[in-house]
Amino acid sequence: MNMLKDGGAGVTVAAAALIFTFACKSDDDGEVAQRAATESRDKADDEQGEAETEPEAPPRDDRLSPDERLTILDGCFAAMNEGDAETFVACYTDDAELEIADAVPELSSDPATVFADVHEAFSDLSIERQLVILGGSTVATLYLLEGTHDGPLWGIEPTEEKISVYGGQVAHLNRAGEITRDDRYLDQATIRAQLGDRPAARAPRREAAWPEPVHAIGETGDPTSENFAAFNKGYFSAAQDRDVDAMVAAYAEGAERRIVPHREPAEGSAAIRRQLQGELRESPDTEIRMRRQWGAGDWLVVETHVRGTMENPPEGARDGAGESWEASRLEFFEFEDASIRRHLVLSNELGRLASLGVVDAQGADDSGSQSP
Repeated sequence: MNMLKDGGAGVTVAAAALIFTFACKSDDDGEVAQRAATESRDKADDEQGEAETEPEAPPRDDRLSPDERLTILDGCFAAMNEGDAETFVACYTDDAELEIADAVPELSSDPATVFADVHEAFSDLSIERQLVILGGSTVATLYLLEGTHDGPLWGIEPTEEKISVYGGQVAHLNRAGEITRDDRYLDQATIRAQLGDRPAARAPRREAAWPEPVHAIGETGDPTSENFAAFNKGYFSAAQDRDVDAMVAAYAEGAERRIVPHREPAEGSAAIRRQLQGELRESPDTEIRMRRQWGAGDWLVVETHVRGTMENPPEGARDGAGESWEASRLEFFEFEDASIRRHLVLSNELGRLASLGVVDAQGADDSGSQSP
């Protein structure tokens, strides 16, 4: 019923008063609600302002420290020496590969298989690191590998001969410290020569441990800018130009250059010059390409790919003349006052001989002549 239309004056006044009362109450409630909303917004703005003035917490860095990475690698080498296959394999990601550069014959890259094959061939295997260079997530190692050949190796039956050779490793680590790729530089020609399987005129009969292991650690993988520039603008540029004089000038007085597959190092400028001239005499068209470089402290590590044509084979290696060859190399440079103080070159001479056609795909001698 419409009280304003159908009722009397009293009713009309009462209704009007009632409506006015509700209207006033509604307005009061609206003001209260509005004030509450305003206060809420002001409080939120104040809280936001306080949050904006407080520094944000830095993102969590879950990368391992250099010392932690080295500790993990310590465990991996210990596992290899102790014959602990489970711990050794756990050092690698599921899809990681472990490869010997230029291997002859072609070998498995599965870490578990490599572990089993090596321990079958050398039950008393020992691998001791001589030089470790950690640059960021990449670690380069020069190690001394020794053992008695009491099991089959690359098709060679046990000889009970002892081997003592230098090898190189480049391990790439993920943020958790697992190895995602493991490249090894090992001269199979020297190992075969020490086992009496094939002659090698220049191969070392035995290597020696360094007086003290050397560790160089860096966060980013770059050496000092001075050394980095000295290498790229000096030695490497000269090597690409085959400029022996400029290459020799990059070395410090009394420096040492060692091609690890060869027995004798070159010591001093005159000997280094003769060594470089001999290499270019063998292959005047030698080309060198840099694959990777990094370093830490006074050390620089360079992975290179080298190729050329064998024009003048060294004495004792009559075959291969006129043939093309290629080789993967791991090179260590130690600097002193922006000059090279020590230079070590690791490569697989047997792989180079295979590319020359001197040995077949299994590493057997195709020519009857000995390795250089």
